[in-house]
Amino acid sequence: FFLRHSTLAAIRDGRAQRLRSFNDYREFFGLPRHVAFEEFGMDADTTRAMAELYGEPDNVEYTVGIMCEAGGGGRIRNNML
Repeated sequence: FFLRHSTLAAIRDGRAQRLRSFNDYREFFGLPRHVAFEEFGMDADTTRAMAELYGEPDNVEYTVGIMCEAGGGGRIRNNML
């Protein structure tokens, strides 16, 4: 993963700045909160890893959510971009 260092820095910065959860930002922009990891639209291995790391979708950090959420409906980007 060629952006590993910058991605880790973005996650650390988000934590330091106390960004809200990804679901909080979805709700703010009028999108429904994810209630299951499958709703992120990722492959099974990534979905399983997210569930193990975060426990529930409300715990997913903004930076991780914005990078992991699939676009769906033929879109390349997710709803938050």
